[in-house]
Amino acid sequence: EGVEDDLLPVVWLRTGRVQVPSVPMREVAGVLLDHVLVRRDDGGLIAVPFDRGSGRLTGEGIQVPEPAQWFSVSASGSAVYYADSGNRQLLLRAGDSTRTLWAPPWRSHSPRLAPDGRSVAMGREGEIWVYDLATATPSRLAEVGQSPEWSADGRRVLYTYQPLPGMKPTREVRWRVRDGSEPEATLFRSDTLSILTAVQAPDGRTLYFSTNRNTSGI
Repeated sequence: EGVEDDLLPVVWLRTGRVQVPSVPMREVAGVLLDHVLVRRDDGGLIAVPFDRGSGRLTGEGIQVPEPAQWFSVSASGSAVYYADSGNRQLLLRAGDSTRTLWAPPWRSHSPRLAPDGRSVAMGREGEIWVYDLATATPSRLAEVGQSPEWSADGRRVLYTYQPLPGMKPTREVRWRVRDGSEPEATLFRSDTLSILTAVQAPDGRTLYFSTNRNTSGI
């Protein structure tokens, strides 16, 4: 996440060491090979080459696509993002080509490209949807959910569950297989924490989640 002056911090988890290269940014899109992708205040994505071992920049940043609203980058280097402020025109950029994936009449947000690049999970009006790129078919995965993220193996979509007004104030992290063939399951719940987002570690054993106070791991 950004720090007070909106620069890019690098943190070594084993030692707690923090280094802050002078890269102006709004949020981090991800790390791909020897580049870190960040979004600037004007919405543009830039790829900044850096050395993971030292945390130092090794070159100038290069703008990737046009200004983007929300975005997600896969391990293969493809990116999905909204090209309009209404969050309706979802685009895919792979290599030097860009194409429109989907232009529904309703607003959506938080697109997340699956690790295999075959599906996009997204939020829509308090629901979780999955868009299949091969069949160009959208399907609703959860009736109540926010902040979708893919599981480490790419088989499931994680999301946060916030109860509707009048229900017991239990916040949960849930997940469901991407094709909806199995019921959703709860990974973690709390009666006191307001869970904002959750991600699964690459080894599949640890769940990290952010709250309105700090970020935790279980």
